[in-house]
Amino acid sequence: MKKSGSFLALFVMIVLGLVLIAYPESAISMIIRILGIGLIVFAIGNIASQLLTKDFKLSGMTGLVGDIAALVIGLFCFISPSAVEGIFHLVLGGIIIYHGVVNLLRSLDLKALNGKWQVPLALSLLAVMVGVLVILNIIGPLRLLVRIAGVVLIYNGALGIWLNIKRG
Repeated sequence: MKKSGSFLALFVMIVLGLVLIAYPESAISMIIRILGIGLIVFAIGNIASQLLTKDFKLSGMTGLVGDIAALVIGLFCFISPSAVEGIFHLVLGGIIIYHGVVNLLRSLDLKALNGKWQVPLALSLLAVMVGVLVILNIIGPLRLLVRIAGVVLIYNGALGIWLNIKRG
């Protein structure tokens, strides 16, 4: 990922963390609806592209079936976000683990560059552990979970920016 794109993604992560802390109930519904819209747009674009192709073959049906499934899931997310909230912790935990692992690898890059890497490494491992706890739904009510996830996203975003600056 280009450095400017990486900084933008990390900044968005910090903003998302702030939103999760301030408005946990609204944030969950909003995120699920945005995910639904994204799936709908993606699926409609792919379906239209496949149907407008002059040499559409039966082998393209598997892609079409997948896109129709994405469209249905997107519509479900948009129309009924409360029904999707039951698996929200799985998605959130996965995101936290992913960024924890990315920051862990960046910490090891710092070690190779003889930089200060111990604290970022420990915090990255902590983020991975929090992500696992989120997935296992051990932390508690969804509102508390969302606020904790907000704090972790702010931390991950800030640490990612700091590590990118340190690595040059």
